[in-house]
Amino acid sequence: AAAAAAAAAAGITYEFDDVVAIVDPPRAGLHRTVLYALRKETRLRRLVYVSCNPESMALNCAELCTPQGPDGNGGGAPFRPVKAMALDLFPHTAHCEAVLLLER
Repeated sequence: AAAAAAAAAAGITYEFDDVVAIVDPPRAGLHRTVLYALRKETRLRRLVYVSCNPESMALNCAELCTPQGPDGNGGGAPFRPVKAMALDLFPHTAHCEAVLLLER
């Protein structure tokens, strides 16, 4: 809301207020600056997270879904997990892709 108010004051208008982002990070997961940018973008309502590493996905999702700051909204409104699915793109191996939908 603060970013939208600042944009309106500067005369900037956006065509869309309900943005969906799709991320497919490397095995190490999302970089801290990317996590921060995703949390701070107020127009971002849905995030589709695709991962080949469930451990880094869990760590990143914990950061995205945990309230931050003294008011619980310091890093932007937290996301919440809505749906998850495992996709076996590599038959006959132990690897699978995980897809997670986060919303706020």
